[in-house]
Amino acid sequence: MSQSDFPVAGFHFRVQLDGYDGYISFQEVTGLEQSAEVIEYRPGHTRLFNTEKRLGLIKTSPITLKRGVVQGKDEFMEIFDKAIYPEKYFHDSDNAGIDMTIELLDAKGEVMVYWTVYQAIPSKYTSPTLNSEQNALAFESMTFEHSGFDTWF
Repeated sequence: MSQSDFPVAGFHFRVQLDGYDGYISFQEVTGLEQSAEVIEYRPGHTRLFNTEKRLGLIKTSPITLKRGVVQGKDEFMEIFDKAIYPEKYFHDSDNAGIDMTIELLDAKGEVMVYWTVYQAIPSKYTSPTLNSEQNALAFESMTFEHSGFDTWF
């Protein structure tokens, strides 16, 4: 197998959110999924005993971004605040969401694949689990609903 046929590792990536300078660091990104519903139809006069199938609406899965809590890094709360109180940030109170770009990088830091997510709106913020008997880092996550994404190679 040549080097060009070897899959890219999934642990070197970066995320950029529109309206925020640079990249925001995350430990995990999940939910880059789209699926098409199937519409079935069978005319009554046909001699075939099966249905015709066509693609219907495209459904998207929520995207979740997970990261360690770092003092002074409050982008999550700002993003969630803008969604809940758009009148504080937008003149027309019409927050259609933000676009985000998720880039998968090779070992040299070059972009191999990227996803552009459209009109993402935060639907859930999860604070870290606190447990005095665990030896664990504090993680927070935010889930976004969106209008779809494109994949670019």
